[in-house]
Amino acid sequence: MENGSNDGNVTLPSRKRARKENESSSKPQRNKGARLVGKLTKLIDMPLDVFYEIASHLHPLDLLHMMRTSKMLRFILRSRTSTSVWRAAFTTIDSFMQMPPVPPGMSEPRFAALLFDRFCFLCSGDRANWVDYAIQLRLCKVCSKTNIRTGNAILGRRSPLLTCGILRVVPCETTDDRHVAQKLLDPSSHVPTRKYYVKDVDETVKEWRAIKSAGKSVQELEERMQLRQLSGFTVLLWMHSISLEKQLDDISTSKTRSESITAKLQKLGYAQQDFPEDDATWDRLVNQPKPLTDRIWNNLRPKLEARIALARDRRIEEELNERIDVRLDQILDFFDQYLQEDVPEKERGLVPNDLDFCELPSIAALARRDDAQGHVSRADFSAVTEQMLIDIAAYKTQAKEMLLASFRKDDGHPHSMRSLLEGLSADEAFSRCFAYFSCCSDECDDRLSYATYAECHAHWREEHPDEAWMSEHPYRKGWRLIEFTYDVPEVARAVLMTNEIPLDTTQEVLDRWVREGRLYCSCGDPDMPAPGELSFAKLLEHLVHYQRYDWRRIFKMKKTPNPNYVLKATHIISEAHCDVKFLAEGADTTPAFARQTISPALRATIEERIAARPDAERPLVCRICKSMHKKSRDAHNSRLPDGPEAIVWHLRRCHQRDFEKRDIVFA
Repeated sequence: MENGSNDGNVTLPSRKRARKENESSSKPQRNKGARLVGKLTKLIDMPLDVFYEIASHLHPLDLLHMMRTSKMLRFILRSRTSTSVWRAAFTTIDSFMQMPPVPPGMSEPRFAALLFDRFCFLCSGDRANWVDYAIQLRLCKVCSKTNIRTGNAILGRRSPLLTCGILRVVPCETTDDRHVAQKLLDPSSHVPTRKYYVKDVDETVKEWRAIKSAGKSVQELEERMQLRQLSGFTVLLWMHSISLEKQLDDISTSKTRSESITAKLQKLGYAQQDFPEDDATWDRLVNQPKPLTDRIWNNLRPKLEARIALARDRRIEEELNERIDVRLDQILDFFDQYLQEDVPEKERGLVPNDLDFCELPSIAALARRDDAQGHVSRADFSAVTEQMLIDIAAYKTQAKEMLLASFRKDDGHPHSMRSLLEGLSADEAFSRCFAYFSCCSDECDDRLSYATYAECHAHWREEHPDEAWMSEHPYRKGWRLIEFTYDVPEVARAVLMTNEIPLDTTQEVLDRWVREGRLYCSCGDPDMPAPGELSFAKLLEHLVHYQRYDWRRIFKMKKTPNPNYVLKATHIISEAHCDVKFLAEGADTTPAFARQTISPALRATIEERIAARPDAERPLVCRICKSMHKKSRDAHNSRLPDGPEAIVWHLRRCHQRDFEKRDIVFA
């Protein structure tokens, strides 16, 4: 092969002649290679000047594809005489910005592969998406991870070559960031934390050592590096301009396509307002960077007409819903008047809220009557009142059953309580000692807890008019906005069984006993209201509060607490013993009113100690609790209650000791 001949001709390799086993045989021999002859055979047989003229009008990527079709074409297009063909092919690329020249030391086919191809330069893989124009490589993911590494990883963090500044003369990865590429034109920005080609670093190290041993300057290496970085920066700018031009062309093509589709649809009788809005499928069909041809239009038309029909039906439905909403507002006004005039106040809390009321069959039918055209009169509402009451009664039954089903669920529900629910109706279950509920909505300013079913539903109706009954919690998976109050079933069971009270005793009876002082907590907490202000639910709240408080204190206690101190639970709540006492009918109820009291002198001493607090916002902390608990910035578990009586009660109840000034410390 003669690549540098003066006459410009290319000496082609001779073709091999097919060997014949028996030339004298009269039987015709079939050419085994005949079936392999393709449509590009004439390209090989035509004169080179004609072939070059044809190839010069192709895109560089097409020339790369042509090179891979046969060894003959690969030989021709890689020869030096085809340089003019490649240069002419580069001029076929339309761009506002002039294409940069081929970098020094790089052939035109390799430069074309760097710009447009998708094959890896090292392993020939077909997914080479990593490309860098300064390093002049296009690599696949595996090769780039292996061969493109930081300077520290290649040379080592403590290598003396790093201190010598050898990376200043090695091309650095620029990625696709133009600002980074411009910054890397300065050799001082080539730091060890940036990435380099391993082979470039190894070759540069050899040249560096050879130059240093000869006592020469490395200025030539630095100039060569700057030339490659500048070439890579120029190519990167050009590729960005090509990308921008393509985006502009796509926008223009999409706009032309959209206008053509709009014109064709209007010609078919559709108006602009018939087209869908905020429809992803419509946008995907119409706004494409592809010219609209007759074939595309024939395939596109039925799909677009289907989307138009769907949009029309959606608009009709939206208009109907708007009219229904107007009617429902009128019906709700009539319903509010009906509740005020005809329903007792005690029963109003059990009727559905606004959302559930609007979904009652009779109300929904009234709102949709006559296609929701016109207003609803008071007479129309009165005509459906009887059926409305039937629907409300059905709703009440369904609401109780839904809550009871949630009450019977297995998650976190004590087995002893589930057994008590078997065979009970909703009304029977909700009258028992454990049927107290809480609202778990994060939108409630004042969280509802320890509420009966009637109180819970009344709260839901007033505070959550736009939420369906028993809606799921938006953030807690498996939770509903109305849940039973945890820990109540076990505490209520312990209270009743310890005092030999039947478990089927109703809440109404228990509330009466509490208010009479027959069922009371003997702890003597000064913050607990008088029996006449209590209910069984408030008594349970008092017990559960201190049960959780005791649990937190025990959980935070040191493994080896001070043996000189005593830390007892404020309340004992179990089926064997409970601080809640039950008095027989007619017995003296004075113990139910007993609360912790202190002398005036002791009160003055405590108030004097509290007044010595340096900051009024700093909490009061129990010295004994603090010494027995793990160190923590949060003093919640050691905090003293407010008030002198409560402080004395805490010390006597939890630590079995009288008050001393040093027992109050400031957090």
